[in-house]
Amino acid sequence: MVWLYNKNIIHEYTHNVLEQKLTELEIPKKEIPYWFFEGVAEYIGSDDQDHYNIDAKILPVNQLSTYTQWDRYRTNPEYDVYLQSYLTIRYLINKFDNEIINEILIQTQIKGDFDEGFKSATGMDINNLSGIY
Repeated sequence: MVWLYNKNIIHEYTHNVLEQKLTELEIPKKEIPYWFFEGVAEYIGSDDQDHYNIDAKILPVNQLSTYTQWDRYRTNPEYDVYLQSYLTIRYLINKFDNEIINEILIQTQIKGDFDEGFKSATGMDINNLSGIY
């Protein structure tokens, strides 16, 4: 029970740190897809032994960009959007390194668009992220 409490604090604190970084880079929060924001917080707050719904359906990440989209699937038991977002961030960090998160944000600032910043930082089209794990 204590771990769950600590995990939630770390998760929420990570949101705060990300928001500070966005302010520093002058990127409006609405420019960052919800899956990215939640995925980073889940990744930082996780110990890789959390229990997720491994039978959950996977969505294209562009269907998890806004809070409205996120909330619709977050409450649907067929999906585990926290798991999907976590796995996407974990994949990116494993493929590149921890700096990829910062590089995506910097490239987003430079390009003025998250999808373009993502592609510049990773060389990947964001629409090809689903099913990578």
